[in-house]
Amino acid sequence: MSIISLKKVKEDKVALLELNLPEKRNILSVEMIQTLTDTLNQLSKDSKIHLLVLSGAGGHFCAGGDLKWMRLPENSSDSENISQIKNLSNLFNKLSSFPFPVIGNIKGSVFGGGLGLVALCDIVVADKESRFCFSELKLALIPSLIAPYVLQKMPQSKIRELVFSARIFKAEEALQSGLLNFVGTDEECSDYIDQLTQQILNYDRIALKQCKKLLNTVPFLSQEERSDYCIRTLAERRKSPEVIKNINKFLKSRELKKQKSNTP
Repeated sequence: MSIISLKKVKEDKVALLELNLPEKRNILSVEMIQTLTDTLNQLSKDSKIHLLVLSGAGGHFCAGGDLKWMRLPENSSDSENISQIKNLSNLFNKLSSFPFPVIGNIKGSVFGGGLGLVALCDIVVADKESRFCFSELKLALIPSLIAPYVLQKMPQSKIRELVFSARIFKAEEALQSGLLNFVGTDEECSDYIDQLTQQILNYDRIALKQCKKLLNTVPFLSQEERSDYCIRTLAERRKSPEVIKNINKFLKSRELKKQKSNTP
């Protein structure tokens, strides 16, 4: 059985990607890292995809890195050490740059590197019983690879407290900290994702892709670069036949409503 479960729904527009190593709480093993990276690369080139939903099989989303992998073998060279870490970094980069919206469907335990996956989702929905932990210091490790991503979502003062205490925190606290967008029962989370999916699928695929790129790019530009980039991207999008058609349709509809309201 594959450690990654992938299926497509709603005319192949929605990719449901599931970490499928439940007996090990979906840890980020060498095989998991490589398979997940390859699958994301494949999906990023799919001509139908509008949306990705990322989840974990069994009772837990992801318990972090595989400690057998993290334990450095004796006599390992610096180049081998760096190469192995780069593979995990590449996975995070691939998810970060995924060209369409990513919804995280979270439940159970989310520890260590699993928090990196959560932080990289555009929208995160979590079961109210979920538990989270920056557990690295318990092993004398540091949250090096996930730091850039959680720092974009959560207040720095909050991250410092959670990292240095390495305590387990609940879904409601994660919600208040900005890591999550919605917390509820399993049924409520499912309904929320269904409604969100329906909304997103109403929108133009190219517009979704360009919007994702915009949100990924703007925070890292200087003020001068940001202004120029935003002007150019809107000017380019404004010329799109889809935009012209939708605006004309909206204006026509508004005019018809106005005419009807003025009819005695």
